[in-house]
Amino acid sequence: MKKYTVRMQAAGNRYSNVLSAFQHTTHAEGFQGLYHGVGPNVQRAMLLTATQLPSYDFFKQIILEKNLVQEGMICHFISAMFAGLMCATTTSPIDLVKV
Repeated sequence: MKKYTVRMQAAGNRYSNVLSAFQHTTHAEGFQGLYHGVGPNVQRAMLLTATQLPSYDFFKQIILEKNLVQEGMICHFISAMFAGLMCATTTSPIDLVKV
């Protein structure tokens, strides 16, 4: 679905909805046209995961070592917020180039 929203952003009013973009792409480029953006999306997903998992673990460990909060919902929430910030920082340039 991401590819069609990017195409819809670039094309302006050419597509009326996602189904229209899907039909136009398969008619104009064939079924393989649906896979043009797979490579960059997979690379972005790999970078996101490679950033998210270690940063979450790192921030959670620091929070627990410094006794800022105890293990629980608040600790998980703070760790996830910092991990999300790290993910946004690393993937924003790729998202900008992709669109």
